[in-house]
Amino acid sequence: MFTYNFTIIVPHYNLPHLLHRCLASIPQREDVQVIVVDDCSHNFNIEEIILSHHTSRYKLEVYVMSQNGGAGIARNYGLQKAKGKWILFADSDDYFNYCMNDLMNEYADAPQDVVYFNANSMESDTCYNAIRTGYVNEFIESYLTAPEENAWMLRYNWGEPWGKMIKQELIDRNGIQFDTYRIHEDCKFAYLTGYYATTICADRRAAYCATYREGSLSRIYTDELYSVLIRVFMEKYTFLTSHGVTAYPLITSLIYEVLSHYHYAGDVRHFNKTVDLIESYGIERTEVLKEWKRTFAKVRWHNRKVFVKQKLCIMFDKLLPTFQIFKY
Repeated sequence: MFTYNFTIIVPHYNLPHLLHRCLASIPQREDVQVIVVDDCSHNFNIEEIILSHHTSRYKLEVYVMSQNGGAGIARNYGLQKAKGKWILFADSDDYFNYCMNDLMNEYADAPQDVVYFNANSMESDTCYNAIRTGYVNEFIESYLTAPEENAWMLRYNWGEPWGKMIKQELIDRNGIQFDTYRIHEDCKFAYLTGYYATTICADRRAAYCATYREGSLSRIYTDELYSVLIRVFMEKYTFLTSHGVTAYPLITSLIYEVLSHYHYAGDVRHFNKTVDLIESYGIERTEVLKEWKRTFAKVRWHNRKVFVKQKLCIMFDKLLPTFQIFKY
């Protein structure tokens, strides 16, 4: 039924030098299909990409979209061309670590629907350690410590498509696709694969490196983008609660940030419009405000504890030379 064991889908836009690095990191295996979908990059040279990797043992296919539509549309196009039993995703500025080949060997015939594996993070230019994937490490360790209690972290809180091997049968059977939004287009794909997966497993080896580039994660959020963000996560909340998943909180960190942004800015009109939008998904206004205030209080209390801890550390650092003098 499947031509390959693995299909790796890489959406690309205007980063050819980093795309080369990503492709070079993919294990040299004949059972791997690699699909690059270019989202109308400027001066993208498809022949140069193919020629640079023509000696690779994996099957490389490069497609160019007719118009720029975003990473979600590019990934959906890649799914149409996929012929692998397992689907993996990589961002073009990220790369795979050496142990990816070991994971492919070990999980090629795994019975699970989704295999979650760990990731590390590096600054793209300097290769210094970054903290972009700290939550992934936490999810993996929590699951391995108590799988039944903490499976929801992997299934519903891990929003990125990378760091996972997903059975193509699962995707096709449930008609799962990426959203076409310009932001958080991967959110729905992540929680739907998590929900419909009958069985999952996790591996603590970091087989993927999610890089950090100055400017790559920065985005000037407009009121329109904030509205999209609210819709994305309210659709998620509505789906999960209507399907009996109660572990997912109403006020996620991102929705909290939107409300808090307008609160601190004194923008009452957009604060109320945001609450109205959440209310349109069937949530009582009083419940929305109650949850936000409760989360707001928890965050303030946490920030105060962090502040006190930092002040104590500074005081200790100042007193340390005095203790050393007394010691001698």
